[in-house]
Amino acid sequence: MSRILFATLALATSLTMPMVVRANNDAPYIGTQTVKSAYGFAETVSRLERSIETNKLGLVARASAAARGVQIPGNIVLMVFRNDYAVRMLAA
Repeated sequence: MSRILFATLALATSLTMPMVVRANNDAPYIGTQTVKSAYGFAETVSRLERSIETNKLGLVARASAAARGVQIPGNIVLMVFRNDYAVRMLAA
């Protein structure tokens, strides 16, 4: 897995998982990785979306609680899809 792809996926996880995990547990789930960004939330999301496009991944969905009228600072879910990997998995 390329370093950029790994960083993209790790950052996506870090933006969504820590608050959910910490709501019920003292520690993140096994295997969860948190990556701190040197940028603010909006810039981090923007850079992540550009990285998804640059690395020829598909942004399947972009969702947040705002769609339901609930404002949670720093809340977004980005669903990323890698078509070539899915094709290889199906072939296997």
